[in-house]
Amino acid sequence: MSPCVDAWANSDDDDDDNDTRSKSSHDELVADADAYRRKHHTAGYVEGLEQGKSETIQAGFNEGFVQGGKIGFEFGQLKGVAQSLRIFSQQATGSNTWSDAVVDCDKYLSKTSTVKALKAAHAESQVEGEGVGEFAHTLSNARREVESVGIDLHDYPGGNSAKA
Repeated sequence: MSPCVDAWANSDDDDDDNDTRSKSSHDELVADADAYRRKHHTAGYVEGLEQGKSETIQAGFNEGFVQGGKIGFEFGQLKGVAQSLRIFSQQATGSNTWSDAVVDCDKYLSKTSTVKALKAAHAESQVEGEGVGEFAHTLSNARREVESVGIDLHDYPGGNSAKA
């Protein structure tokens, strides 16, 4: 015959100070609760990050898309006008005053690619509290020079990609 095991030997009726199984069980429950708390905290944090990313990435894209469109439009328009004035002044008598008025902006615009212009505008937009950067200042001067010879430049077509 096998010895009989007393199932009630370590019951709750016994002295709690001697019940090691109860203490270890409590420690395990505390450890499990901490593990679940960390797991749910991490899952909530990751979910919040992903939701925040999708919201801010889209908003940032929309804003950057419109800004890039405006800068690219203005830069391309100024570059085209300056080059046209330079070419026209070489073919028509009496038009030298036009090319003389825009000579500085033509030099800058003809040596700057559209990609470099957009990168310069983006870099300046990242600097806070500096006022107007070199690129924006040069573009503003070029616009003034072109308009000084009586050429009307168009503003960027209205609209917001976020609403379209």
